[in-house]
Amino acid sequence: MLLPLAIGSISSCEWTRVKAAKVQLLYGSLYKEGSKGDQIFSCPNPSTSSFYTSYNDLKEMKDNKKSFVLVVRKESPTCSCYTGWRDDVLNPYIKRTNVEMFLTSKDILDVTLPNGSTRAEALGISSINANSIYLFSEGEIKYSLDAPLGSEYATSLSSFSSWMDERVILPKFISVTNSQLDNLYNGNKGFTIYYGRNGCADCSYFNKAFLDGFAKKNAEKMNEPCYMIDCEVEGVMLKNGIKDDAQWNEYKESHGLSESSINPAGYLKGVVPTIMKVSPSNGRKTGDVISSLAVYLNDSMDENYAISATYYSKSRINGNPSYLSYLNSESLKTKVLEGVSLGKYEGEDNPSSKYAWYREKASSYHNEIMKAFFVNAYPEIK
Repeated sequence: MLLPLAIGSISSCEWTRVKAAKVQLLYGSLYKEGSKGDQIFSCPNPSTSSFYTSYNDLKEMKDNKKSFVLVVRKESPTCSCYTGWRDDVLNPYIKRTNVEMFLTSKDILDVTLPNGSTRAEALGISSINANSIYLFSEGEIKYSLDAPLGSEYATSLSSFSSWMDERVILPKFISVTNSQLDNLYNGNKGFTIYYGRNGCADCSYFNKAFLDGFAKKNAEKMNEPCYMIDCEVEGVMLKNGIKDDAQWNEYKESHGLSESSINPAGYLKGVVPTIMKVSPSNGRKTGDVISSLAVYLNDSMDENYAISATYYSKSRINGNPSYLSYLNSESLKTKVLEGVSLGKYEGEDNPSSKYAWYREKASSYHNEIMKAFFVNAYPEIK
């Protein structure tokens, strides 16, 4: 076992400090029932069929100061010293916690780079002596654990779980597949779902401008997870790998994102990011099963740079619908965004620059609205 960033013994005072310095894992993935072998591992690049995360992807995660769990396989992929650890310890741990683990191997990391260092060294790994776990906190290795054949952490789920639980804050923002989302709708337990797209600029902005910071501050207080779905996948937005507008529009309509007479909580033909709190009833996905719904950005500006078309319009809010009850928060200063002046734009005269400016200005209002939504959905975080 390699102790975190230290050599030798740890005093009781030091150990108290170590236990307090947990790695916060902001995002996870709902365990896929029946996962076997290396299928349990996550991969940041969905375009690959491999369960191994490439060095380039790992380096990007490190450089972007991500917090994540890295599994390094030292032995042969068929060696029982690896498969036993993976199947009897890592698999059930992931199933319990929904923690994402990224897999690589000693062979992949032993490659020498042009500057003379190895890939392992570039990631901060000095040596690989056994199958091992590395906990990265904001791009740096905070803890590591060797799990050689026959060792306690290679064979005991309880011991491994205790080691992890003392060092990580488990994720509460959990990605789901479309079939897993269907199971949530068909259940009888309320849930919150964030509809987004990996290729959506507004979603990326939402994650960076609001969700990352909110999760870091509040995830440990949340009693239940917030689920997330990437809609840019086969069967939702894509058909045979190509965007299918008809299928995508039908999905948004059937899942309550688009507005209609039977689904007043939706907006236009459906936009992302959209987050909703759902009270399931017989598998329905529209209408009154949507307890509350929030839309991030997706506004329009008029010629004077005031917000014109918006989900938070005067007519919608004056109707005082129950799905906007979170707007009653006393801390929320601006509830109606229609007519809000964003100032004067003095940048380049092109649509992309103007939209970037709008996004920066409008996000301050939307961030406060999103905070009100989440506090309403998760009152324990107040």
